[in-house]
Amino acid sequence: MLDLNGSAQTIASLSGDATSTVALGGGTLTTGGDNTSTTFAGTIADAGGASANTGGSLIKIGNGTMVLSGSNTYSSGTDVQGGTLVLTSPAALENGTSLTIGADAAAIFAAAPAAAPSAPAAVSPVPEPGTLALLTTLWSAVACYRFFRRRK
Repeated sequence: MLDLNGSAQTIASLSGDATSTVALGGGTLTTGGDNTSTTFAGTIADAGGASANTGGSLIKIGNGTMVLSGSNTYSSGTDVQGGTLVLTSPAALENGTSLTIGADAAAIFAAAPAAAPSAPAAVSPVPEPGTLALLTTLWSAVACYRFFRRRK
């Protein structure tokens, strides 16, 4: 378990299985500076420390790919400043949180868990940073698109 206890913490990379836990406690976790590709299947939550449940956030930096496949409940948003963030589950980001994608970054919403992370084949960076409000309907739209695309 990594407990930020409400502070800001920068780590080289984050990986772990479904039993792994990161407790932000209102803090900010910055990860990816070592430019590796990793998968985190555990839980990232606001819980932990004196500032528990006050809204922690995640910042992805570096040029590697980070796969989030667990059920995460942190509430102050995700900022992808570099590399690629792959979300393989509708629960990978809490409903109603923000996702900010920088000019040198990308986000991929995948319907099934990815195998070993690798560089995306045809992902181009967002020309300007933007913030998206994540809603459950987004996942429905992605599923419908993939369903109808396969039927052609």
